[in-house]
Amino acid sequence: MFSLTKSRSGRISGHRALGVIPFLFTLLLPNVVFGQDGTGSSIPVPNEKIVISTHPMEEGKKGVAGQLGAWLGYDSNLTYGSGTVSSTQTRYEEMIPALSFKLNASVKWTTEELHRRFNAESELQYGLELGAEYHQPYEMTTVDGSYNEPRFNGFLKGVVYWKPSRHFRMELYEIMNRNSKTHYLFKNDFVMSWIENQIGVVAQIIPGDGLLDTTLSYNLGLILFEDSEMSAANRLNHEVGARVAYRFLPQSHLWLAASYDWFQYLDNGSRDSMPIKFYGGVSTPLWINLALTVGGGYGMSLSGNMPATWLATATLTYTLASKLKIGFNYNHSFTDSLISDYSDSHNFSLMSFIPLGDRQMIQAQAGLSLINYVNILYTDPAVTGDANRSDTVIFFRAQYSYKFTKNLLGNISYSFMTDQTPYRASGITSQTNELPIDNDPSFMKHEVYLALQYLF
Repeated sequence: MFSLTKSRSGRISGHRALGVIPFLFTLLLPNVVFGQDGTGSSIPVPNEKIVISTHPMEEGKKGVAGQLGAWLGYDSNLTYGSGTVSSTQTRYEEMIPALSFKLNASVKWTTEELHRRFNAESELQYGLELGAEYHQPYEMTTVDGSYNEPRFNGFLKGVVYWKPSRHFRMELYEIMNRNSKTHYLFKNDFVMSWIENQIGVVAQIIPGDGLLDTTLSYNLGLILFEDSEMSAANRLNHEVGARVAYRFLPQSHLWLAASYDWFQYLDNGSRDSMPIKFYGGVSTPLWINLALTVGGGYGMSLSGNMPATWLATATLTYTLASKLKIGFNYNHSFTDSLISDYSDSHNFSLMSFIPLGDRQMIQAQAGLSLINYVNILYTDPAVTGDANRSDTVIFFRAQYSYKFTKNLLGNISYSFMTDQTPYRASGITSQTNELPIDNDPSFMKHEVYLALQYLF
């Protein structure tokens, strides 16, 4: 996920680590998507991977489309510092406020019905999307302005939907992201850079009258740091999933799901793990516009130091045509962690999507994650600390959008995030060849942005 960079003196800088939602939320916090499929997208082993989506205020169309955006804002804590400056690692704990300027652009080429995915009438749908972002922070707190280094992010996405008959359909996809940013779990003087890549396939088999459907999926994930000092965290993840759903009412389903992961560390095979999870549950409307998905299960590990424990998922969604969508999600699970043997988390999230006529829209998301990192990894014998770490993460984001013309969109957004933990490490005076752990990983962060986007 993240790369160490060297300071101008040639010293290796340090940073923090990780366990879910975009990379800030995807690895730590629940990335909840309230989909359109009858079985509910919060069910483990989803029956499709949403790769290319249409902007909520953009008219879907075939051919070439895209956007150009400019963002100007303020970041109260660019470095995710705790503000605790009494430790020997003073600089790594500093809270560095900064102005922030971003330019981004993306372009996509799609078939006419790609936005309908498996609901499209034609047999074949496909699309390709490419995007890039230039991010320039500006802070005056440090003497050398080391945090003012520009950051370059980008992505490439491709997807194919094939539906030869009503009994079989398949999705192939590729998603590559290049990230360059400070991360709240790994701590770095400047910027971390890493590549994320996913390539996978999802197949649905729907025999007979369609009461029973089976989903099979495979996803190969890669996290690759650009700097050799973080090579211990380079990782492959082979993920295999299966799901069976039975429709017993027009919009109600009983479902069973199972998943198997092989987390494979490229430079340290002793950290490999193979968790396997089993779920069962129900997805059903409760009222005309209210739907519930609830399920539970059990997970264990075939290899590696992971727990045998219960699993749970629940989603409640209220939808009023295209005018309003509100959803609540809870899940409990465990997974591999780059800074420890594994992380066990309880995640709560709330999202809303509120169009106000044809020109205005409000989007908001809030969440709480209670995370336990078990057996923290210390690669430097001089560094000591608790074996486990318990974090309470709270986040909130709200955005108001106004469409000035058919192609010109204005946004104002506010984001808040905090991670509070009693965990402390000692003996950190410099970072060499190790996964870095902060003396005090707690932080609080506010961000405000104004933006203009041109849609074409």
